[in-house]
Amino acid sequence: MSSMLKISPWQWLTSIGATWQLDDSVAVNKRAALTKQGQGMEERELVGQWFDPRPDAGDKITIYRRGDEWFVETWSDDGCHSLDKMKATPENFDIRLEEFEANFFGEYFLMTDYGDLKLCDAQGCVILVPMNSKSA
Repeated sequence: MSSMLKISPWQWLTSIGATWQLDDSVAVNKRAALTKQGQGMEERELVGQWFDPRPDAGDKITIYRRGDEWFVETWSDDGCHSLDKMKATPENFDIRLEEFEANFFGEYFLMTDYGDLKLCDAQGCVILVPMNSKSA
């Protein structure tokens, strides 16, 4: 429509009262944290890689350690990516990994002492398929 009026989209939007503001949403803040967090990841230790076999999931999950810090990197089939710092808590002989900042859905990973990785929530756990044999 703006091309018909011979004005730019920006001019058209501001002419109808549209205003713009800097988005300081959780997603924007998390993206900035990912960028900062990714710096220095070259010193990380690969713990293992797993694949989520559930229908419509297909995520590739990689767990890294850097000293006492744990990170989970996720790549989805649709190209979405995340790198999250995790809080590691011993649970029996296993390690429970939860998002460090916020855990909105109550999901967590449970890495067993024999190298399996489970994705868990209030309904139970799904065992993920290992992509390599390296474990913690």
